[in-house]
Amino acid sequence: MIPVVFDPSYLDYYFGPAHPFSPVRSEMLLELLEALGHPVEAVRPAPATRAEVLTVHSEAFVEQVEAASAGTPLPDAERFGLGTADVPFFEGMDVAARALVGGTLHAAKRVAAGAATKVLQLGGGLHHARHDEAAGFCVYNDLSIAISHLTRQGLRVAYLDVDVHHGDGVQWIHYDEADVLTISLHESGQHLYPGTGGIEELGAGGGKGFKLNVPLAPYTSDESYLEVFEQVVPHALAWFLPDVLVVQCGADAHFR
Repeated sequence: MIPVVFDPSYLDYYFGPAHPFSPVRSEMLLELLEALGHPVEAVRPAPATRAEVLTVHSEAFVEQVEAASAGTPLPDAERFGLGTADVPFFEGMDVAARALVGGTLHAAKRVAAGAATKVLQLGGGLHHARHDEAAGFCVYNDLSIAISHLTRQGLRVAYLDVDVHHGDGVQWIHYDEADVLTISLHESGQHLYPGTGGIEELGAGGGKGFKLNVPLAPYTSDESYLEVFEQVVPHALAWFLPDVLVVQCGADAHFR
């Protein structure tokens, strides 16, 4: 049985009723599985600690999130991507974001310790957050925090992102790291946020050649999508030989 990670506190990551990112999607999935006769007994992980968040994010950025979380945002918050249309302030933002990070990090720790070979995290995937900036509905980058934990254990990590939006935050955070391979299949940045993810973005320094992007045209057919996936992903993984695969399964790549 594959462990499933979910905590009701994930629903606290909520930007308000007018915002397109709704945590209700996870709750609906659990209710649907139960209605179909497959109830989920989820592991309820602890939130990530402040120190764990700081393994990826800057002290200055975390201080900004904490201030906004307490209802006293700092004057330059927007410079850190906070208080924008994409990432508006909400009370408890820091704790809610750390809860999601805690779930993804819990999954990574179980895999690193050999306690599980596969773990499904029903939250997180906040792939746009950068080292010192929130973006695209994403406050803390749970994926990169988990990846950083895995690489500190000496593991090689391949990150595969099939969200319709380029996995930019994860790419940039690990851009110069040779032990992290990132692969993103997404709608071209010429048409869609965040405007990045071109084939020329290959990494820098020791990480050059370890960052791969497959930008696709809008309404790419199933057959074409599978063709480019199969021409890139299996070969890249066979070349890189990762110890761990981290997959961001954004469901928004479907045209509906």
